Amino acid sequence: MTPRLQHASSPNLSGSQLATKALQGTGRPRGHPGSHGSAAEPPGALQRFYRLFGPAPILPGDNAAEFDELLACIVADLAPQGMIEEIWTWDLAFLTWEVRRARRFRADLLADLTPTFLTKVLATVPDAEAGPDARRTLVAQWSAGEAGAREGVERQLAAIGATPAAVAARAFLLELEEIDRLERALASIESRRNAIIREFDRHRLVGANLREMLETLDAGAIG
Repeated sequence: MTPRLQHASSPNLSGSQLATKALQGTGRPRGHPGSHGSAAEPPGALQRFYRLFGPAPILPGDNAAEFDELLACIVADLAPQGMIEEIWTWDLAFLTWEVRRARRFRADLLADLTPTFLTKVLATVPDAEAGPDARRTLVAQWSAGEAGAREGVERQLAAIGATPAAVAARAFLLELEEIDRLERALASIESRRNAIIREFDRHRLVGANLREMLETLDAGAIG
């Protein structure tokens, strides 16, 4: 379960509104790809973070503007006070980005499993007239949900006593180790992110309690 985080911003603003506010007037429109994070200058509100902690963790296929928006949303929501909170804010954005990337990798892997394995299975069908290119086309059409392709795949699989569901299950089992590695990596990243949230909460709770104690002592001294 993700721990709760004490927010320093207005509860009346949504995350997207906070991000938009933080990015306003910075010169980079929301949704601009930013050439994988290397071409456009970071928004002014974020330049301090990039100057202190380095460039955004952008890999091929990532969108630099989306990381800007994520970081801006977290910065505006938490309003970090002091270097320690700024470090945690950056780490929180970094790990949230890593979680998103790991989930994308998992989704891409799962989406590719069955079509890839199905192509190999269809190659074992005896007396199949289709060549490799035709099989790949058939599987692509089957993946897209075309009725004619679905019937063609089912007919060819029936010739070897198989079904699409059985092929999908077999494909999943064959790649179970790889899937498990991704799941464990994702769980590790989420655990580290949640630990930062707990530290953030603890830090602010201690600070609030300390201020309350000092105010009480001051009031008693005055009285």
